[in-house]
Amino acid sequence: MATGGPAPDASATGRHTVLLDWAFVGEGGVGEDIANLIPDCVSDGRMPAALLPEISESVVTGYLRGLRRDGHRVDEQTLS
Repeated sequence: MATGGPAPDASATGRHTVLLDWAFVGEGGVGEDIANLIPDCVSDGRMPAALLPEISESVVTGYLRGLRRDGHRVDEQTLS
């Protein structure tokens, strides 16, 4: 299920609150939600574009870790 992902700065405070955007709930491809999240982090001006590679690596690594923890066999190429 794809939700459109959390707001780009939802976890920046280190708190454990998670926001879900239920406006776009529906079926989606693996990685579709992070495909929106990653560029949105910089396109709204909240983070410098120079951080995009670091943001991408961190988000993809965490996303894959979560999928694998839940028993899904997905590699990084599948998300590309």
